[in-house]
Amino acid sequence: KPKTFIRVGKTIKLFFMKKIIQTAVNKTLVLLILLTPGSHWFIANGQEPVVFVKDLNYTPPAFENIVVHRIQLKLTTATGSGAGNDESPYALLNYGDKKFYLCKGIDNFEPGHTDSYDILTTHVKTIKDIQFLRLGLKGNDSWCIRKIQLFINNNLVPLFTKEFTGNGYCLTNRGAVTFSSGLLRNSPEWGYTTAHRDLWKMPTIINTHMIKSLVECSIGNQLSYSSAGFAWGTSNWPSTLWGDAVELSRVNDSVIHVDLDLERTLNGPNPEVDIDFDLHFKCRNGKIVVTVNNLKSSSNWVGGAQEFFREATADLIGYAIAELVPGAGVIAAGLLTEYFSFGVNFGVDSPGVQASCRTIRVAANGDVLLY
Repeated sequence: KPKTFIRVGKTIKLFFMKKIIQTAVNKTLVLLILLTPGSHWFIANGQEPVVFVKDLNYTPPAFENIVVHRIQLKLTTATGSGAGNDESPYALLNYGDKKFYLCKGIDNFEPGHTDSYDILTTHVKTIKDIQFLRLGLKGNDSWCIRKIQLFINNNLVPLFTKEFTGNGYCLTNRGAVTFSSGLLRNSPEWGYTTAHRDLWKMPTIINTHMIKSLVECSIGNQLSYSSAGFAWGTSNWPSTLWGDAVELSRVNDSVIHVDLDLERTLNGPNPEVDIDFDLHFKCRNGKIVVTVNNLKSSSNWVGGAQEFFREATADLIGYAIAELVPGAGVIAAGLLTEYFSFGVNFGVDSPGVQASCRTIRVAANGDVLLY
């Protein structure tokens, strides 16, 4: 095969490596073998092996210096009359951040339901940047919280959990609840526990579910800021939702296509808003780079409303995903692409710190594989 990837922990015998080298007649063979986790690279090139040795014994950073590549909140709404919320609660983790509104293309915060949200922040780059956790409301709707869990870097065990008894902790009239830095760090799971001993390690896969959630949460946040009256599509008459509100499909080895189903909220029937764009993944100098292009939009609006629609769509995608470069048809840095520019990358220029990737590929199932 042109490329053979051997996973960590795989046992390979020396004679097998020699056999592979010997069969590489008139071809160049590059074989990468990690003999034991954290040992060395051995590269064999051509029929006569040329061996390079590189130390891979990375030392885990101090816990507070762990690079954060994903932040998730799992929120359980209490049961009972009036416990749910029809507007968008927000989350904050750092004094430098704007409120990040929690709004996916689902029935959010229904009584008794547990929902997970990605938090995209440009100020939390390491764990020490988590200065507090604040949940609050906009508008005059209420919300009663049964349970709050904070997850970092796709780990299945939360760093912080707060559970309320009875009818839960109820917020009303634009209220907020804040958990201080000290309270967060007093959590028994805040540190290099058994469950979090690998929390510092770089991801090898950005799965399609994570990408979908990042897009959905970033768009949902911006819908709460937009003055254009956009909202997620619904199945109410007239239906503006065709499948999931966010759908991803693989285009090729480096591109994922995104389809959004939105609507504009009016007094009469809500017009449909359909937005499509491509996420292009590449590895440049050991870092993940994501660009966005082929932005297209359509609607059943007619007449002069079309011009408003085009401008409002560009603004929405510009803030939530990335900004359109006039006349270029390409999109520059925005919240989502900015997140990828540092959130999933490690300090490749720092000694002893892993690079995020050497090559990158979108698999058939839509997962982004990092090698």
